[in-house]
Amino acid sequence: MFPFPTEPEPANLTDWMDAAEAATAEAFEQALADEAALDGLAGAWRASFAAGAGVDPRWRAAVPGFADLERGGTNRRGGLDADHPTGLSESCKALWAAALQTLSMQQLAMPWVTPNSAQLSALAQKVGAEPNPAFAPTPTEVVWQGGGYRLRRVLTDDCEGEPVVVISSLINRWYILDFLEGQSFLAAVASLGRPTYLLEGLPPGKEPDDRSLGDLCAGPILAAIDHVRAGHKTDQASVIGYCMGGTLAAALTARYPERVSRLATVCGPVKFSEGGLFTRWFAPRYLDVGLVTSGCNAVPAWLVHLPFWWLRPSIKTQKMSRLVRSGEKPGYITRFLAAEIWNHDNMDMARGVFRSWAGDLYQQDQLAEGRFMVDGEPVDLARITCPVAVISGEHDAITPPASCEALTELSNPSWQRLLRARASHTGVLSAPRVVAEVTEALGEWLAAPTKASKKESK
Repeated sequence: MFPFPTEPEPANLTDWMDAAEAATAEAFEQALADEAALDGLAGAWRASFAAGAGVDPRWRAAVPGFADLERGGTNRRGGLDADHPTGLSESCKALWAAALQTLSMQQLAMPWVTPNSAQLSALAQKVGAEPNPAFAPTPTEVVWQGGGYRLRRVLTDDCEGEPVVVISSLINRWYILDFLEGQSFLAAVASLGRPTYLLEGLPPGKEPDDRSLGDLCAGPILAAIDHVRAGHKTDQASVIGYCMGGTLAAALTARYPERVSRLATVCGPVKFSEGGLFTRWFAPRYLDVGLVTSGCNAVPAWLVHLPFWWLRPSIKTQKMSRLVRSGEKPGYITRFLAAEIWNHDNMDMARGVFRSWAGDLYQQDQLAEGRFMVDGEPVDLARITCPVAVISGEHDAITPPASCEALTELSNPSWQRLLRARASHTGVLSAPRVVAEVTEALGEWLAAPTKASKKESK
């Protein structure tokens, strides 16, 4: 599995793996400085798409993937819904247990390396026997559904005032926002005392869907906001968007400012020309958006997710090292497996959404340049004058801080809070220390006066 040194000398397995992974990641990063390397990756991406599109559907149906696993569960009192692949947890546990067992067998021939083979084998058994993570611990109730979205209300007794709507992304599933007990962004928002809702994007149906991201803003997202406003008899709602949900929340607020009293984005990109490596390999030179979207009703989840792994191809080695080093710490295996399960629980992307995401945003940067269309009009982020909170992750390679924080320059908020958390793209939502920091910032945001409240105070 790993080419260990042949000379018998005291060695720590995780130290060696960390060094090997860091060297691999550095070499990959240096290689990508050469445009030819990106040409090669883009070629592999296109070849993967062509191969997948050309396979007879009957053959694809005979080979189950994560998305085809048995599904089940409930969320009325916490937990996942019937569209969650329950078999995914068992598959991830089996894969990591097998990897650890393989490492144990290799270490057997090198007794000078620690931890020893027996310890690694015991860890493999522990991983394989770990109970499935209890995702989505916060009790919610589905109160509205339409247009490929589902609206949940958090079931809490002590809440009053103007409601808050949290908008999820459209790449991975919603429960990263309600991850584990003690690591739930949704529960943290609800703890601030406002009626709290979560708007989750659903996987696309079997029929072609050519709606753009702008169409989603003007359609189901606006309808969900209006449903919440009507239910609470309020003119406005506070809106929080995560990742692509943050992009949509910003566009919605700029297009319909009369409906949104406050806007917060969490790792939500708005300036896609600052999108890091994604901006580079989603460029027209590497990605023909029309070609990808012409060959399928929905872009497959595995294909959408492939560029995410290219951000750090050696990440599995890094994760293995961390698992070996920290596997005996209380709760670590649960958190590790939960993150892996969610990382692989990807959704197909409707071809209209992909066309808009990759083409309109990454390739043309339409939102930052004022050319992104919602309901027949271009969106001008300068129309955002309500209180704004922008939360980014210092170590976020998916939506870099520069892409998210550009909202502070492109909008004209009456009150503003910028927080760059020391976390990754998902750590902002799940690391307890960071969630506490983010919750404090959002508490300040909810307390900030709006124009309406200023008028009322007079």
